[in-house]
Amino acid sequence: FSSPQAMEHVPLDKKREYLEALQKVPSLVATESDPLQFIRYCDYNFWLAAERMCNYWMYRRELFQQRAHLPMTIDGTGALDDTDVLYLSAGWPALLPKTTCGRYVVLFDPSKQLNNVDRNCRRRASFYCANLIAKDERAQTPKGVVFLVNLIQPRMHVIDLVFSEKGLSKVDSVFPIRFDAHFLCKLPKTMRGTIREVSGGLVTKQAYIYKLISFCSRPRGQHFQPVIHYESEDGQFLRALMGLGMRKEDIPKCFGGTWSFAQARMWCKNQVKKEKEQRDSRKLRKRKKAEGNDNCGGGSKWTTQRQRTINAIHSRKKRERRRQEEEMVKQESKKLAKTNAYLKEENCRLQALLEEAYHHTLAE
Repeated sequence: FSSPQAMEHVPLDKKREYLEALQKVPSLVATESDPLQFIRYCDYNFWLAAERMCNYWMYRRELFQQRAHLPMTIDGTGALDDTDVLYLSAGWPALLPKTTCGRYVVLFDPSKQLNNVDRNCRRRASFYCANLIAKDERAQTPKGVVFLVNLIQPRMHVIDLVFSEKGLSKVDSVFPIRFDAHFLCKLPKTMRGTIREVSGGLVTKQAYIYKLISFCSRPRGQHFQPVIHYESEDGQFLRALMGLGMRKEDIPKCFGGTWSFAQARMWCKNQVKKEKEQRDSRKLRKRKKAEGNDNCGGGSKWTTQRQRTINAIHSRKKRERRRQEEEMVKQESKKLAKTNAYLKEENCRLQALLEEAYHHTLAE
């Protein structure tokens, strides 16, 4: 981690999974939980960033168990198994094309949940998408990622609110992602009838809809403030989503666009192909590096010079990284000092006003 002092303040029981991963797969820790992602999300508060990074590895270990130290890929060699990939192919969640300003868009549609499948598959599929999104710096900016939920449809689908609450709480405490959350509700034409909840109990359709809307209306943390949209006439959802920077061809058909879930399956296939190409490229680089070492013919002088060059490059990179971190800390320190000075000045001003009011009262 960029700030060892900050990591030292995290209790051992909360950073055990992080330390284990750092010992076994340090390269994976560096590439899939880049500290800068967490530092940017936490507004350069290194202590909060360290705690959140440990939460990430704790949750990753909880979800993926013995596969937690494998790469976060869907090409058959990573942490996700075939059932997890099946969920992604079905469109839960679905990564839609980015907005015109380059923001990620992620869609959760309850109708795409697979029956008789381990619910943790949903969580692992969501984890994969979040891990991919977090690598984009825009994900750590205010309202970084558009988060869409097809909450209420004319044909009602039962949502496990307890399970969903756990998922949303993880979003608020684990991932370095800021969401621009939008829940879309197209109310059924009639409120007659009942809904059987996950618990097995029967409730009226109206009561169930009220429960869903109440559940989604609650703010969850500083960076997850929900907005609820209702469609009383055709085109309202389409206009709202286009107002977020989405193009009509990138908006799902259920919201008035032309994007279909067949494109989610195509995205998965393309992603598998991309990950395999990246894996083959890494293998090729390692092979060339090994061949280069063999071709040196054991010349100790050449090897020593090469090692010195590599060490010098690493040292320069380390010094530059440390300089950047120190610069960020200095900027944060200046910002806090300026705020502190302002607060002191304001305190003096208010104290003077208080004394003046006190003397005025005595005079009267």
